[in-house]
Amino acid sequence: MVVVVEVALFLAAGATATRTSTNNLRLWTGTVSTPGPSTVTVAFSANVSSIDTGLSAQEFSASSGSSTVWRTDTGGGISNTSSATVTFPRLTPKGAGELYFGYDATANPASAGTTSGFHYAITSNEDIVAYDTNVSSAVQPTARQSGVLGTSGGVSGGLAVLIGASGSSANSAPTVSAVGALVTKDANHTTTLEVSPRQRGDLFVLAVRVQGSKSITASSVSGGGVSSWTPVEGPYTSYAAQGPGTLSNVLFGVFLIVLLALIVLGVRALIRRQRSRATSGSTLPNPN
Repeated sequence: MVVVVEVALFLAAGATATRTSTNNLRLWTGTVSTPGPSTVTVAFSANVSSIDTGLSAQEFSASSGSSTVWRTDTGGGISNTSSATVTFPRLTPKGAGELYFGYDATANPASAGTTSGFHYAITSNEDIVAYDTNVSSAVQPTARQSGVLGTSGGVSGGLAVLIGASGSSANSAPTVSAVGALVTKDANHTTTLEVSPRQRGDLFVLAVRVQGSKSITASSVSGGGVSSWTPVEGPYTSYAAQGPGTLSNVLFGVFLIVLLALIVLGVRALIRRQRSRATSGSTLPNPN
């Protein structure tokens, strides 16, 4: 029974450790020139054959169609301390009806928030994307992340950008809407992403994540039906490397104390056993 408790404490200490690493993030945009199935290819500033990388792309369309001109307004990054709440960068648009797109890397699996006007999507590695296609004032969306064995979330951080759209009519801004669902892929040495843009003039926003490196980042992007990709925000280091969480430290401390107590009890039991054997030996009758 004691052994079972020891194993449980040890596993719990390991499971509740927040062993997240730095995430290098970068956002790219590109206007679709050739609709249809295509492959987005990302080149990195260094070899990522043994590094976890992630690509997430969302397509957006404007009511002005193929004549739409997309312009980047502003962007920013954020690093959050440990919490169940995942906060995105606060951005203020220069005009009405702009597109907000944000990506937050989380220590634990993320889930959608409830910020009015925002839509959320979970990436293949359980990070979180948030976007609103009609932003006219300062916004700062939030999401959530789960904790493990009673912990209250973990660190998080990300970056976001505001993008405006204009068409042939100067009287009103075109209406922007999301096209399809987030396309996402994550694994060691992920450098490509299969997409299928719907129509010419649409916008692709691509988030590129490199885990465990402050220096390696996406250096160029090609394909995806886009003739030219533009880096619009980043590279940004989403949060610093973290050690074990508070609960992990407590459980590990308990583990060491119990282990020490078991060692002491074991030594005492061994001494008593040896004394008992010595006493039994000295009281045996003489066979002669």
